[in-house]
Amino acid sequence: MIYRLETLVRDAGFCAFAAGNLRQEQAPVAPAAPVAPAAPLAPAALFPPSAKAVLLCALSVPADAAREAPDAPNISGGGNPEGAVYGEIAPFARYNCYRKAVKLLQKIACKLGAGVQFSKSDFRIFCNSRLNEKALARSYGLGSIGHNGLVITREAGCRCVIAGMTLPFALTDETEILPDFAFCADCGANADCVASADCGANADCPENMPPCVRACPTGALLGGGRIRLSLCIQWYASGNGGEVPDAVRRVWGRRLYGCTLCQDACVRSRNTSPAVPSGEVPYGSEAAGTLPAGVLPRFIDAQKILKMSDSELKTFFKGTALGFSWLVPNALRRSAALLTSSRLYDIIKS
Repeated sequence: MIYRLETLVRDAGFCAFAAGNLRQEQAPVAPAAPVAPAAPLAPAALFPPSAKAVLLCALSVPADAAREAPDAPNISGGGNPEGAVYGEIAPFARYNCYRKAVKLLQKIACKLGAGVQFSKSDFRIFCNSRLNEKALARSYGLGSIGHNGLVITREAGCRCVIAGMTLPFALTDETEILPDFAFCADCGANADCVASADCGANADCPENMPPCVRACPTGALLGGGRIRLSLCIQWYASGNGGEVPDAVRRVWGRRLYGCTLCQDACVRSRNTSPAVPSGEVPYGSEAAGTLPAGVLPRFIDAQKILKMSDSELKTFFKGTALGFSWLVPNALRRSAALLTSSRLYDIIKS
């Protein structure tokens, strides 16, 4: 059965998979601080009664080629409106990899259910959900936890999106479970050399510090899978936390949504992730109408975000990764204000 699943998964376009019979024991991931207590792997209320096994998949996210924003001083002919301040959207959100992963799993479910007495409701698909997906991926062998606290797969490093679904039948064999930090040896870092809880920013980190830890400009990564969320850029970009601390504001840069610095620094990710085709969104074609459904331009004028009402923002981002219900309009406004000026940020905060 594992062989058949692997064939379906690879044919669909996923880069990695894991599968095993349903387990409901608690399995916390390497500690993050501060973080809520680990949730059970598979709460019964979130899975259909027919669930017997779980399929976990990883979808590789393209790596961005280096490119200046349209309003950069050295860019000419970019069609930049006067006063525009462009914010950048990370690839995993821009290409709506979550949506793509769900659609691929829907196709797999149809093939598994064809000719068998299974209904659509017997396959429960999850991606970026309330489930503890990182713990599931770790527990079933999709990948290994890395020093940056992310799941690292053999095929795509940590630059991937995790998705899965329940299966209404039991499996006779299961995927091998990998030890934590199994792939971190690739970067040549000293596994015992991790940051202390009060080390601050990582500008002076020793050379044998894991690259992902050194890459974090705020010192949010402590190594050993530990994350100081109060200094994590992605944490705030997702709408979490209250007032953004100065250590984060100073290095916010052009981010409208998403921080991938620790992913980009991961040796495993650099060696395996495909590059975005050149000219993926050329200057002058940033309008949503020129892009495939669900895909966002790489750069969006932050000033426009600040001027939109809640309903206008929801309409503008409908069908994209920034249109999810959990990402409230004020989260996007806060990010837009951070990348434009501290004065505007203070207005939004008040």
